[in-house]
Amino acid sequence: MADSPPKRILIVAGEESGDLHGASLVAEMKHMDPDLRFVGIGGDRMSSEGVEIGCHVRDLAVVGIVEVFSVLPKLFHAYRWLVRQLRNTPPRVVVLIDYAEFNLFFAGRVRKFGIPVVFYISPQIWAWRRGRVKRIAKNVEEMIVILPFEKDFYEKYGVKASFVGHPLVDRFEEKKAKIKRGTHDTFVIGWMPGSRGSEVSRLLPVMSKAAAILKEKLQGNVSYLIPVAPGLLPEDIETPFINSGVSVEICKEESIEAMSRCDLIVLASGTATLEAALLEIPAIIVYKVSFLSYLLGRMLIKVPWIGLANIVAGEEIYPELIQNNATPERIAGACLQLIQEPGKLERMRSELKKVRVRLGDSGASKRTAEVIYQYVDSVTT
Repeated sequence: MADSPPKRILIVAGEESGDLHGASLVAEMKHMDPDLRFVGIGGDRMSSEGVEIGCHVRDLAVVGIVEVFSVLPKLFHAYRWLVRQLRNTPPRVVVLIDYAEFNLFFAGRVRKFGIPVVFYISPQIWAWRRGRVKRIAKNVEEMIVILPFEKDFYEKYGVKASFVGHPLVDRFEEKKAKIKRGTHDTFVIGWMPGSRGSEVSRLLPVMSKAAAILKEKLQGNVSYLIPVAPGLLPEDIETPFINSGVSVEICKEESIEAMSRCDLIVLASGTATLEAALLEIPAIIVYKVSFLSYLLGRMLIKVPWIGLANIVAGEEIYPELIQNNATPERIAGACLQLIQEPGKLERMRSELKKVRVRLGDSGASKRTAEVIYQYVDSVTT
């Protein structure tokens, strides 16, 4: 009788947030079965959990439809490397984490090898380009979803789906003891331009100029903090603020720990909006892409908001300043309105409680590991 294949899992996360969730998932799965071996695409966090990283997320992350062309050579390299893994040492299961366009394309190739594909953290096809659900139904064995309405969405199209809750809830519970809220004397504004080079290059200049406007208006009663995302150089983040005459604290703590020190955060649209909501910290969402990407997005997006916190809440709790509205003057004006209008910050904190409720209970990574392990264990031993 032939030996069973090794307990090898191929895992693909193309962005920092995917690396974070992937690392938590790998830790849970190794706890279930120490004999599991992981290889794939990820970042420093997944690597620290023992994943053999073939391509790093810092080389692949990009935001915007048009901007993806700037990293096409690296995407082709990553794709070829992944196909070699499938061919040379077939894994028992392939786990794809978010990173929609690349992972959906790769899922089609995996299917030809007869290897089950599990997709963890759904692409936002309920928001735009719903036709992609047909590709998912064809190539993905099971969707593991983290937003409560996603399970019903997929099952409507005949796709097997499991709702596990949001993994950020786990991180929030773990970090509670390190939250430093209330330990500062001044009003602290945090600036989070994102983790991807393309979004940072667009948002950092307007953020630094907005900070300069606020410095003049608030006259010393405010301080600034910038959590630096993994893969970004602190000096690159700090320089635009220094050039604008603004002193900032560069913070290398985990994002939740750093954000907990803020009274208000100006942040890029993305997972950070949910982190802020879980901490019940008021925020303003900003978003800028290329003009062509923006036009295409306007035609394709079917939801009224871009911020995940607002989407989960079902209403605009966090103000959104998008594209031409994301100017230094309007960002500063939105901050001043929240700071100076009596009771506005407190009302926003109260409204954020509904986001926590809708994200589900803690234990998402463990539940995800249990779902995926069924595919690992289904191989004949």
